[in-house]
Order: sequence, then structure tokens, then C-alpha cells
Amino acid sequence: MEPIVISAGHTLTIATDVPFVDLVVGNQAVADVFPLTNMSVYVQGNSIGSTNITFYGPEKQILGTAILRVEIDTGDLQNAIDRAVPSARVDATNVGG
Repeated sequence: MEPIVISAGHTLTIATDVPFVDLVVGNQAVADVFPLTNMSVYVQGNSIGSTNITFYGPEKQILGTAILRVEIDTGDLQNAIDRAVPSARVDATNVGG
């Protein structure tokens, strides 16, 4: 399963395939996750790192787990490098994800 990737300080709405009644976030320091409906959640990236979101059904059975990775938004850094040194061949990217 590919992780869901979001930048720190950004938000994202995620839809699920099946209705859920509860969820647990592995590391709330990495992301806040708020249920919107029984089939969607609102995610806010807090700090760099990875966590998981486990979705539960009415009998507390696990319906599924999503892996969430919060990364640095390198776009502004890349723009600053490009402006400061236009001839530089430098790419700002996230590593270690």
C-alpha cells in the first residue's frame, strides 16, 4: 500500500471505501485526523514523520489501515535556490520517507 503524503501545515480530505464508526491515529504529533462523515476524514499534517490511521467497524473490527507520511514542502526552498543561483543544478527533495 502506498502511503498518503501530505506537507506539514497542510490539510487533506480522505474518503474511505466503506463506512467506519471509529478511528485511531498512531502518532497524533505527526497528524490530526478528524472524522467528517462515516466515510471521510479531514487530515492536518502537524510535523515531519509517519503514522498510521486504523479504521474500525461497529463491532470494533479493523476495516483497514492507511499509512500517512508528513513531509516538508520543498517547493518554496526550490524556488529560493532557483532565484539565488539560476545556473545551479540542485533539486530540493524529501528523503528517508
